[in-house]
Amino acid sequence: MYLHVGATAARGGSSEDVSKLADLTGYAARTLAQNVYKCKGAEKLPEGPVHIKKGEGAR
Repeated sequence: MYLHVGATAARGGSSEDVSKLADLTGYAARTLAQNVYKCKGAEKLPEGPVHIKKGEGAR
């Protein structure tokens, strides 16, 4: 599953704004994987925000 989330307000915004965007992204990814697409293993997804490590997410 590929979920692209972005907001111009998050760019250059406060760390609180970015944190809220990460929380929203995590919630959306879990909801889609667990309730919409019924992905195998989706129940094992961690709660909380999404954490992107250096090198991930670049295309």
